[in-house]
Amino acid sequence: MTSSRSRQWKCLREVLKRFINVLSTRKVAKASVKRNINEITSLMCAVENVNVVIAIESELDEAMENLYRAHDDYHRTLTTMEAQEESVSYLTEKVKKYLDFKEKVHLFRQRCERLSRSAFDSVQPSDSISQIGSKVRGGRVHPSRTSSVIGHSRVSGCSRSSIVPLHTVERR
Repeated sequence: MTSSRSRQWKCLREVLKRFINVLSTRKVAKASVKRNINEITSLMCAVENVNVVIAIESELDEAMENLYRAHDDYHRTLTTMEAQEESVSYLTEKVKKYLDFKEKVHLFRQRCERLSRSAFDSVQPSDSISQIGSKVRGGRVHPSRTSSVIGHSRVSGCSRSSIVPLHTVERR
């Protein structure tokens, strides 16, 4: 009898270890998604960061794929219908937040593209590189369309110090 009970405890310990491992993996995957979302959100304060946003968005997509796999592994360990329903609800909530955020990123990228096109449309072939930042009219310096677009590129709520020029952003 004792060896039977010992085998049951050993089996239970293995199941528990597997469950904790799966749960931990899902937690790490969720944290990676959150970290990428936070990083992208901070970069979306400035149009100049669009290329970095695109790069991190790829990392976000990969992190979300990892979350799907980790959640699927977790879900397969559940034995009660109630736990499975909660699991489905949990993933549905995470996917909705992810898709809502992806829509925000898509709108940001579209806005950047429109601003970029309008800025470059105003540059004439006769303009020298030194004149693109400003044009002189009637003895006064007026900002060019390019400067105006960059000036308006900030999203409301973002401070000047939160704008990170593309060449200064270092990837970890």
